[in-house]
Amino acid sequence: MPSAACWLAVAFLCFLPQMVRVQIADPDLWGRISVGAVLSQAGHLPRVDDFSYTANGAPWIDHEWLAGVVFHSVLDTFGEPGLLVLKYALFMACALLVFLLHGQVYRVAPIVSAAALVAASPAYQLGFVATLRCQAFSFPFTLLFISLLEAVRLARLRERHLLWLIPAGVLWANLHGGIAMGLLAIGVYGAAALALGRVRTALAMLALLPALAIALALLNPYGLTYLDFLFEAWTLDRTGVSEWQPLFAGGLHSANAVGAACVGLGAVLGGLGLFAAARRRFGQAAADPTRAEALAPAALLLLFVAMTSISQRLLPFLALTLAAVLPVFGPLLPGAARFGPRVAARAASLSRARVAVPVLALLVLAGAAGWGALSGGRPLFASVLPSERTAPGARHFLYPDGAARFLRDSPYAGRLLNPFSQGEFLYWTLYPRFRVAIDGRFEEVYEREQFDEVYAFYHRVDPAHPERVVEFAERSGADVVLFRTFHPGLRVLARAPGWITIYRDAAFALVARREHVEQDSSERAGPERDAPASTIGDFFDGDRERFAAYPR
Repeated sequence: MPSAACWLAVAFLCFLPQMVRVQIADPDLWGRISVGAVLSQAGHLPRVDDFSYTANGAPWIDHEWLAGVVFHSVLDTFGEPGLLVLKYALFMACALLVFLLHGQVYRVAPIVSAAALVAASPAYQLGFVATLRCQAFSFPFTLLFISLLEAVRLARLRERHLLWLIPAGVLWANLHGGIAMGLLAIGVYGAAALALGRVRTALAMLALLPALAIALALLNPYGLTYLDFLFEAWTLDRTGVSEWQPLFAGGLHSANAVGAACVGLGAVLGGLGLFAAARRRFGQAAADPTRAEALAPAALLLLFVAMTSISQRLLPFLALTLAAVLPVFGPLLPGAARFGPRVAARAASLSRARVAVPVLALLVLAGAAGWGALSGGRPLFASVLPSERTAPGARHFLYPDGAARFLRDSPYAGRLLNPFSQGEFLYWTLYPRFRVAIDGRFEEVYEREQFDEVYAFYHRVDPAHPERVVEFAERSGADVVLFRTFHPGLRVLARAPGWITIYRDAAFALVARREHVEQDSSERAGPERDAPASTIGDFFDGDRERFAAYPR
């Protein structure tokens, strides 16, 4: 155990610099803490939308409500450092589950676990580089489900131990909709057990699916409608949402090379597992029957490979699954019978190096602390809101922190037309004085047509018909419109009769109806480039009443 603990520390410290180096505030975080604020201040969960003006009053099923309560409670109690500690704890839970699966079920040396985690790190660390997002809860739960299913498959545990997946699944479902990954894993393992003739195990696993579905329907705030919503959310057309696009949508290039490597390795190992199972099925099994027992993890890998190819957001799930089940495929590799025992003995000897390993851990810790301190000034327990000041020239997601501060401190109120990515931050900062046009609750409250209209306004401006910018702004009923400063529609609307620019900085500008701001129509400048970077704590204020009147 001391050796395993040291290797676990090494694995964690290898990731710490990566997590600190890109420690940005995730845009979805603001929507989640808004839910926690409503529950804390109004005394109930939000069941209808009151944050937008385009879908105001629409039913709202929040499949991540419990995560929002956790995030808000941690921020309210411990501040931003507490949120970062929670993020590190969730990663450590993932690493610990991999070590437990490898040590207690597969009986491999801890160095194998550390190597598996590090090998998969470029892919699944994507789930932890942001400050925190709800899918971070799904990662340890996915590993927990796989660990229990693997333990039952290899007869390390009895079938009755699968019942632990019911309360775990209920908790998971209220934290994040990633419970669908757990349901898929149960179905794959049950089907594989049935194909291999393990009827008792197959029945236990397949019977678990309806039992878990019933528990999910009964033990969530939304009842049976939660299951309907979950199915719709996983089958929703997310065209226009970048992180849900296919992994190779733009071809193979350096940006998705890591994902391609992960998909390729998963496809190869999954193919080997299916080939071994086919040999057994047709009477050509190897002398070692365990070579054919990789059917379930192989099928799960191939399923996750296919899903990741369709949606790059699922890449961390594939990478974590690869790290977890990697030892299963060792015996299937060419030359495993000849070199496997030698490699295992060498790994065991390294695991007994109880003097060298702690020293290595300390060296990695020192390097991580140094890198973290030098990587753009990113501290361990604080984050930044990427803006023109902290990420000059970036054309991807930036926070309109200056524009939000301006509107928050202004006398204005009304309807705010905004780009998709910034919506949740804006309604957290400006509610109840402003309602937004669109935000990250794409599958929860908005119709596809509503999203498409706003998306087209910001991404499909026709230079030959600039009047359409003004037409949509008028038709949308917006009182204020948020633009990126390079957006071609900014100049068009700012010059239109009845509209005026009221704020501009290096990244964002606000254009308002003149009649809406006629008392004060002067343009305000944004913060200087050398102004301090904003953090989550700067926008998590102590206002205990803003959400108290949120409607039921």
